[in-house]
Amino acid sequence: MEKFSKAMVKNLVVCVQHHREIIKLAKDIQRIKEIGIFVLFASGALVLCTCLFQLSMVQFGSVESMMLLFFSICMLTEQFLYCWFGSDVIYKGSLILQAAYNTPWTDCNSKFRKILLQLTTQACCPLNILAGGLFIMSVPVFISVLQTSYSYLTLLHSIQ
Repeated sequence: MEKFSKAMVKNLVVCVQHHREIIKLAKDIQRIKEIGIFVLFASGALVLCTCLFQLSMVQFGSVESMMLLFFSICMLTEQFLYCWFGSDVIYKGSLILQAAYNTPWTDCNSKFRKILLQLTTQACCPLNILAGGLFIMSVPVFISVLQTSYSYLTLLHSIQ
């Protein structure tokens, strides 16, 4: 039983170190890309709306329409990828607590339990990446950008 506890402690320490590295990486990504991602999302709805509005004004099949369509798809894809992986970080971060609870912690020594408690305390705060410190990068944010773009597009069409 003692050998089992030592192996569990050793593996748990590796997991805690890995979790800390992931948190550090997420903070580094947020610090480095914070402004760029914020500008992308803040202007994304307006740019997408403008492209779609111009697309509705030109003849479909023309070079201009293909360029506008391609640009719109690229904008959407770029925003979607940030949001998809942001949601993935949130989801996988939430699995840490579940994995910690599912370990046979009742069979382990007090050292293991203390380390596990430390890990669960760290994992209680959801891991996410913020754009500009204002909104969480996630699929619901992407849907919100799409809804805002559609609202702007509807407004432009009603004014015209």
